[in-house]
Parts: sequence; structure tokens; C-alpha cells
Amino acid sequence: MARANGSFEDCSMIFFEELAYLPSDPLFDRLGSYDLTGGWIDEAQEAKKEAKDALQSRYSLLRGKNCDGTEWETTGRTLLTCNPKKNWIYTEFVKPQRDGVLPKDKIFIPALYSDNPFIDQKKYREGILSTKNKILVERLLYGNFDYDDNPEQMMQLDAINDLFTNTFVEKTGQRYISADIALQGADSFVVCVWHGLVLEKIYRIAKTTGAEVEAMIKGIAESERVPQSNIVYDGDGVGAFLGGYLKAARSFINNSAPLSGENYRNLKSQCAFKLAELVNKNEIYIFDDQYREMIIEEMEQIRQIDIDKDGKLAIEGKDKVKERLGRSPDIFDAIMVRMIFEIWKPQTETRSETKKALYSRETVF
Repeated sequence: MARANGSFEDCSMIFFEELAYLPSDPLFDRLGSYDLTGGWIDEAQEAKKEAKDALQSRYSLLRGKNCDGTEWETTGRTLLTCNPKKNWIYTEFVKPQRDGVLPKDKIFIPALYSDNPFIDQKKYREGILSTKNKILVERLLYGNFDYDDNPEQMMQLDAINDLFTNTFVEKTGQRYISADIALQGADSFVVCVWHGLVLEKIYRIAKTTGAEVEAMIKGIAESERVPQSNIVYDGDGVGAFLGGYLKAARSFINNSAPLSGENYRNLKSQCAFKLAELVNKNEIYIFDDQYREMIIEEMEQIRQIDIDKDGKLAIEGKDKVKERLGRSPDIFDAIMVRMIFEIWKPQTETRSETKKALYSRETVF
């Protein structure tokens, strides 16, 4: 929908704006030209939290005069109408209200299809039930925000949310950098700075060059005092070029054989399972929460495949995750490769054996 507006006799106006996420406008700066008294986001579960935040930042016109000269004063308010979805709406409204900690300036009002007098309720119910889709029934008939009981989901939603409040996780003396490499494509270049299992800082850049990638990683490593042997980066695709410049760093090959000969399809699956273990045990703390919603969305989509089979443990292919998310899970990838330092056991493996495993392509994912 293009930008449009409607005017009323009292000189008030309603503006209509599409809140689709645009990679060229990730912070929704296009809303910056408005002076508003309030806003309404319909189908809010499909909008980014950044869109809601940007909208609320425009509530600057809180007093004025009508056409007849009478004065008015108001308080900026936002109405969000939505269907259940486990994203920022769940973490900002539903769960806090259920836990009794929702701030007084917010309220979550549940409503079901049976509360709507303007629809054929029987026809609506029969239509949803006819799909025989358990998740759809739980969401749209019963308003259940805890609808996803998919046994293939590897990380519990509550544990994912806890990542940002696990302040009891202590920093250790070891500092690390983990990175997911991307240049000019649709994916993002992501660098994570760690102090033990505390994720202190996340850098995310939409477009970059090979020289900039090298310079940025080296610059961050120097400023954060991270030795090159404690740097790991995605060595597949465009990341392969870094091998000649970060010679002591670890190149993470997703399809390489798992370390220690464990029962995983490949190294990526092994590290993803290790990450899920640490997340579910509340052993990771993410201090830098600027990409909180993206991280929650990405981690919630990581699933085990062939769960009922006795073969090697494996995770779902990245193409399926991208299809559901509508983008690449780049921050998850940068966090996941950090697990190489948690599963590598130098007391049982020599450095040469580890390198051989890291670069092996014996197993195809």
C-alpha cells in the first residue's frame, strides 16, 4: 500500500503506511517525517519490533487546536492487533502479563473469534478445523501463544529469551571472535565478540568488501585483545579468502566431519547441538541485545531432522530456515561457529588432528 491519508471535519488526519521490512531501511527511518498523536498496527505479528518503536518515536504532536479553534491534549498510544506468534509480541506483552510483570503502561487483551460479532463464527470455526493443522487450530481458534510444541525445535523459547537476562554467567579469561562472512549479497556480515560464554558485542554490516572484512576482524581482534587462534569464521563460500590473511584463525567448514568422531552428520550439526545444549542449560549470556528480536526469531527456527531415525544427528538445511524467516539466519550462524571452542578437546586431540577434521569434507550435508 502506498502512503495515503484521510482527513476529517475536525481537521484530524489518518495516515496509512506499509510497514514491510526493507533491507535498505532496517530502522524504518521512512517514518521520521511524521508528527503523530498515536498509531495502530494491524497484523502486528508480521511487523518488526523496530517498526513499532519507530512509530512510537513520532508521537510528538500531543496538543493542538481543532478547526473551530478549540484546544485538545492527548497522550500518545499504540494499538496492536494480532494473531498469536512467538516473537516480540509474546516476549514484550503476553509472557510478562502471564508472569505478572507487565509494566502499568501496557496491557494485553486476549480475544477469540467467538468474541467477534461481525463474522459467521460457526463457518470460521469449521474452516479452521477442516485444515487439520494442529498449530493453526491452537493459534486461530484458541489464541494460544504457546502453540509450537514441535519436537524438532532444538532450543526452548523460554531459554532463548533467558539468553538476555542470564547475568549470572561469568566471564572467563579467554576472549573469542566468531564471524559469519558475507560481502555484497543479501546476507549480512556478522562479527561476535565473546568473553567466555558472554556475548559482549555484535557487529552486523549489510554490505562490505573482502578488504573491509579482513580489516574489521583484525581491528576488532586488536582492540579486544583476541589472539588469532581464538578467532573462528565461516570458511565456506566467500569466507574462504580469509585463510591467507588470518592464518592462525580457524576456518569453519560446515560440511566437514564432526570432531572426536561423534555421531553427527557434520561439524555444523555438532556445533548447533552444542549451542542448543548450552542455551537450554542457561549457560550463555548475550549482553549486547540490539538484535534481540532477530536472534530469538533465528534460534527458534533451528530444528533437528530425522528425529525418529537412528542415523547421525543432523539439523535442518539453511534453505528451509531462510524460507521460513524470509532472510538468512546470519547472527545464529556467527554464534553457532563459536561452539567449535567448546567441543574441541585439546587434551584428547592433537592440533593437527583438529585441523584435519576442520578442513575435511568427507561428510556431505
